[in-house]
Amino acid sequence: MITTAPPPPSPTAPPARSSRSTWIVAGSVFCVLSLAYGVYAVVDMLSFGRDHYQRTFTEAVTTIEIRNGAGSVRVEGTTGNEIAIDASIRRGLRKPSHSESITGSRLVLDANCPSMFTNTCNLNYAVRVPAGISVVISSDGGGVRLSDLTGTIDASSSGGGIGVSRTTGTLRLRSSGGGITGEGLRSGEVDASSSGGGVRLAFAAAPTSVAANSSGGGVTVELPSTAESYQLRVSSSGGSVSTPVRSDPTSPRVIDAHSSGGGVTVRYPN
Repeated sequence: MITTAPPPPSPTAPPARSSRSTWIVAGSVFCVLSLAYGVYAVVDMLSFGRDHYQRTFTEAVTTIEIRNGAGSVRVEGTTGNEIAIDASIRRGLRKPSHSESITGSRLVLDANCPSMFTNTCNLNYAVRVPAGISVVISSDGGGVRLSDLTGTIDASSSGGGIGVSRTTGTLRLRSSGGGITGEGLRSGEVDASSSGGGVRLAFAAAPTSVAANSSGGGVTVELPSTAESYQLRVSSSGGSVSTPVRSDPTSPRVIDAHSSGGGVTVRYPN
């Protein structure tokens, strides 16, 4: 006689009540967190205020370094002998931190906002510097604007574009937060690269070395209409190339311009 074993019992489904309880708890937690954040945002907005901070340095400084993670940076050259700092601050329940200190011949400005719950936290630097001072900038809180500077400039931004006008010192510009523009430049050496927008450089005096690169837009280099000729190293994988300027492959003046985000133009003023 053959005995057949009974089939194994089918797995028992978890009670529907347990599943519903889990969703109810999760939903309740989400609602509480959303309500708390909403209340915080309202209180933060009601606490909104503006402050102004000014400071002047008369020490012998050769380099000013600005690290701003809380807002924009603007630096202007002056004919005076002092470095003047003007900080415009917006704050809510939390406010930006900032420090200004001198180490040797280097003045360092550092500003940041708390990493969380900072809806109304902002600090914008406006700085005036004497002639000849080198400027080093790193900004991820806003754009950078530089004008009438005669020293070496090294500026990078991931929080906005970079705008430069009427400079004479060597320029190194890097942007991933916007385009790069230069107007009335008298700098002999310029190295500008952007992944956040186009690059446009307009010179008031013939440069000796220009490197302009963009993966976020086109590149335009506008040269003064003078007798100088240039060694052109120009290419584009994102658009057309136009170079209606005097060129000479042996010239010591080099224009190196490339774009993968648009066309490349090297020209005289229209």
